[in-house]
Amino acid sequence: MHLNVLVSSIVFVSLYAGYARDKSVGTGLKFGFLIGVCLGVGNGYGTYSLMPIPHSITFCWFLARVVEMTAGGIVVGLIMSRRSVPATEWSYYEENQTANSPSS
Repeated sequence: MHLNVLVSSIVFVSLYAGYARDKSVGTGLKFGFLIGVCLGVGNGYGTYSLMPIPHSITFCWFLARVVEMTAGGIVVGLIMSRRSVPATEWSYYEENQTANSPSS
């Protein structure tokens, strides 16, 4: 189970990092919601179509997945929006650190 969560988290963050143009909380919310709907339909209603379970359980599974992925999207959006620093700023920072560091 822990391996499943780890792999899912890595895929979720990789998809967001690779395909989201605007790395913001709003984009993370939308991304998480869409992934949640996709996984919720597949998980909840896919199971409903194969097993004799009540629709109320299926709908709860669907909603839980949507809420879980939306919250994950918000967290990823918060983290990525704070890390979005242009490469030029990083190179400027590294050059100044090298120039200002004491030589051994």
